[in-house]
Amino acid sequence: MTVYIDNEKLMKRIHKIMHETTVSKEHAIRTGVEEHVLRMTFGVKSFEFDDINKTEFDSYDRKQVITNEQIVKLFMDYIEVYINLPHYRIEYFISIKALIESVEFFNSSLGYELKGILNKSEIKGDFGLNI
Repeated sequence: MTVYIDNEKLMKRIHKIMHETTVSKEHAIRTGVEEHVLRMTFGVKSFEFDDINKTEFDSYDRKQVITNEQIVKLFMDYIEVYINLPHYRIEYFISIKALIESVEFFNSSLGYELKGILNKSEIKGDFGLNI
C-alpha cells in the first residue's frame, strides 16, 4: 500500500532532526536513522531542507517512493547485522528501535508489522515498544 504524507509535516520533521543539536550518542544515532528512513521513503533531497532559517514548506500530499517491502528488507538487514555482531552493540539496538519509530510516523500498520518481525527474531531485550 502506498502512503502519502503532508509534505509540510514531513519537511518540518526532517528540518528539525537535521538542525537540532545532538545531546548524546543515542540521540545522534536516533536522528541519523530517522532522517535516513524519512528521506529514503519519500525521496527527499538535501536542498529541500538544508537552509536552517527556512520555516515554511509547501503543503501537499507527498507520495512514498519506495515500497513497504523495501522498508521491511531494510529492517531485516538491521536485525541481521545485530544478530551477527560478535558481542552486544547498543548502537544497533537503538537503530532498530529508531527505525520502527520512524516508520510509525508515516505508517502505523507497517510499524506494527516491523514490531511483529522483531518479536519473532532472535533478538531479545526490552526495546521499550508496545508490541
